[in-house]
Amino acid sequence: MACLHLLWYLKGSQDYSLTYHAFNNHSIVAYRNADWGNCTDIRRLVSGYLISFKRFLVFRKARKKPTVSLPTSKVEYKSLCDVTSKLLWLWEWFKESSLSDMDSPTPVNEDNQGFTNMENGNININGSQMKHVDIQLHFAKEAIKNLDIELKYTLISDMLAEFLTKSACRSSLFKALNALGVLGIQVRGDVRICRSTD
Repeated sequence: MACLHLLWYLKGSQDYSLTYHAFNNHSIVAYRNADWGNCTDIRRLVSGYLISFKRFLVFRKARKKPTVSLPTSKVEYKSLCDVTSKLLWLWEWFKESSLSDMDSPTPVNEDNQGFTNMENGNININGSQMKHVDIQLHFAKEAIKNLDIELKYTLISDMLAEFLTKSACRSSLFKALNALGVLGIQVRGDVRICRSTD
């Protein structure tokens, strides 16, 4: 069945390409999203993130957790930890590549306002309600403290990673893909013409 899904995907996306343009800014932006137990069949977490450089996609990841998870805050921390470690790796790669004039901190867009407030220090996370959070997951909090990343609340309508974790309507999917530089290609003879997916 997975092979059929892959073949359907390839058939449906053969006219799209990832395009990059020269922009003056060297900004990295991340979008992170998690869907906790929304699927009524399995009730497992699906989390994902997108990382763009110069407004175009460089990393993306979506995965379903292998087991059912009870505490939502632990799930949010784990997902944030994943994107933070990828961002720090990307920063090191840019430094080695002499592209170290990047904007700091890197914004991580998040549509969970409660979690954004908690991580940015507006809510005490050392209370008894948060004891289940493992020490290793405070890695993300340290990155925020060191100004490596900054959590930013983003409206769901502007969340580009939403389609990684939830079913998306065609228009919102194409809006996200267009914002990430995934453009439709029309073939006319030997000439390929880029067209926007709006």
